[in-house]
Amino acid sequence: MSSLLTRRSITKKTPTQEDFPRFHVRSGGVAGSYFTETRHPAGYRIPRHAHEMTSLYPVLRGSLTEQFDRENVERKTDELIFTPPDAPRSNVFLGRGGSCLIVELNPMVISRTVECGKLPNSLKSFRGQPAWLANRLYKEFCCSDAFSPLVVEGLVLEIIGASRKL
Repeated sequence: MSSLLTRRSITKKTPTQEDFPRFHVRSGGVAGSYFTETRHPAGYRIPRHAHEMTSLYPVLRGSLTEQFDRENVERKTDELIFTPPDAPRSNVFLGRGGSCLIVELNPMVISRTVECGKLPNSLKSFRGQPAWLANRLYKEFCCSDAFSPLVVEGLVLEIIGASRKL
């Protein structure tokens, strides 16, 4: 399975190119966004990296610790994390591991939302409505037969709008 992720390693010790994709369950692109569902075992460490595009990811199952700057933050199921482009971080999956849906947003999608205000310029976590909408987006992504560009775009824009209200 080829990866659509724009992740790039920042550390000098780079895992092999095959390392990241082996935990990718499925991926696809629609409505200017790229989706990658991941499942990582307990203890799996993703070294310091950044994504070239703005991304959102709901934690679907499990938990992980995310390190950015000098902070370590635990991320849990039903949490949505917004990450601006080029924000370096690393991850360690806890307990029984974890599953996420990484949604990378095409710059054209971001440009459509500018009139509503700026997106956060650092990592930010959401619960409540934005996380609930992200889980709806995951369910839409899982229904590959009915993966509607219109529904996906609407949900992505609604997630961004709901996140700005908080």
